[in-house]
Amino acid sequence: MKFTFAVLVSACVATLVQAACPSGTPTRIHQLYSPGTGDHFYTMHQPQVDNALKNLGYRYENVVFQTWGFKGPQTTELYRMFSYENDDHFLTTSVQERDKARAQFAYVEEGIEGYIFTKQVCNSVPLYRLFNPSTIDHYYTISAAARDKAIKNHGYFSEGIAGYVLKP
Repeated sequence: MKFTFAVLVSACVATLVQAACPSGTPTRIHQLYSPGTGDHFYTMHQPQVDNALKNLGYRYENVVFQTWGFKGPQTTELYRMFSYENDDHFLTTSVQERDKARAQFAYVEEGIEGYIFTKQVCNSVPLYRLFNPSTIDHYYTISAAARDKAIKNHGYFSEGIAGYVLKP
């Protein structure tokens, strides 16, 4: 009886998790880097990638993660901000942090860069957020090894997990 009940509960939980996953195709987030400013830039928009490469001195690095292009179950907005003063792109899911960056640090909002999970569901992985105070750069990765290397070798500090995203 206990075994049958455990199997039934396990099957129900798996069904609930699957039912909570958004349907549709996730959106790829491209990572670019400016050697001139030290800025990492993240976008889902190909015209922005093309412009950054052609006109702004960025180089293409890779697709680093995927988001959803629409609000789904257990997702929240991923806001993209930019500081003209520091040449820094910054991503956040926090409305309070977004508003503080605007009011106190002169960041401008560049829109919603997709929707990410607030919890680790639907085969999602942590999106690590790092900051380098020397270069005033925010860096995002789903790789714990890349996070650790950036901290050890490149002057970044961990700012925790920004949310949960899908692998590219």
